Amino acid sequence: MTHIIHSGKRQACRPGFSLFALATLGAIIALSGTGMAQAQSDVYPNRPIRFIIPFPPGGTTDILSRPIADKLTEFLGQQVLMDFRAGASSILGADLAAHASPDGYTIFFGGMSSLTMNPATFKKLPYDVARDFAPIGLVGGYNLVLIARMGLPAKNVAELVALAKARPGQITYATTGVGGPPHFGSVLLESMAGIKMQHIPFKGNAQINTSMLGEEIDIQLGGYSSVTSLVKANKLKLLATGGPQRLPFLPDLPTVAETYPGFQAGTWFSLVTRKGTPRPIILRLNKELNRTLLLPEVRKQLEAGGYEPADGKGTPEDLAKLIADDTQRWSKIAREAKIETD
Repeated sequence: MTHIIHSGKRQACRPGFSLFALATLGAIIALSGTGMAQAQSDVYPNRPIRFIIPFPPGGTTDILSRPIADKLTEFLGQQVLMDFRAGASSILGADLAAHASPDGYTIFFGGMSSLTMNPATFKKLPYDVARDFAPIGLVGGYNLVLIARMGLPAKNVAELVALAKARPGQITYATTGVGGPPHFGSVLLESMAGIKMQHIPFKGNAQINTSMLGEEIDIQLGGYSSVTSLVKANKLKLLATGGPQRLPFLPDLPTVAETYPGFQAGTWFSLVTRKGTPRPIILRLNKELNRTLLLPEVRKQLEAGGYEPADGKGTPEDLAKLIADDTQRWSKIAREAKIETD
């Protein structure tokens, strides 16, 4: 027999009544939680939003993330403050975002590297993508281009490979960190061409370009937008694009796949926030992101920088599937190529 206290007296009650009371209490708590989440979303946002970009300013991600932040500021009615947190293969920024409050006031500019490649290559990470992040939506991506210093005696992929075979282990290639898209793409080129090069990781694109201008680094797989002015000024040169097709704005630039069929190197970027953020807030952010991506002026700006914007119709569930599928794919490649880091 179960007892409750009422009016200062102990009274007996049937187990059925006790279970009913507990069920009712549970329902009230659940409805209260739902109501609180709805109330949060109704007033969201009422203060500035932090937008964490895990790369330094001035690089390819700056060009992609800035118009997104500007339009979200306009559509949400609160300032979206860009917070550049570069370092450790984007781990520093991801870790910061992974431990933020689940309230929608911290958005992470999560790329393929931080959300799928890092989990595939690092033995230990201070964050867990599935546990810590809630997908918002896909922003877009770009195909990498193969860039060389002007003094390198190679004008195309075939000449680069011949040079690398003549100088095994001496051709240097730069990346923005172990396990990122440029690293995976370079390793794939080594594998398909049967060559061995020397990997030199940097913190960001600006440092890589400076080293290449100083003739210290031979090549890199990077974003075209980060070297556009240098290429036009004949200070760096392009050997090929890593995409499956030639770029419409560089029709004379061949693809690596024309020499090594099946080669592809590119990346994508997305918005995620802290797991546990109320669903209505996530849907609001997804709506405003898609609204931004459908604006002709934004699409034109991104395309001019070498990006392919997402179609502005993606859902959080679409991004969740992309993250899961790519994590599985890169984990397989990392195992086969023995790409692993502490």
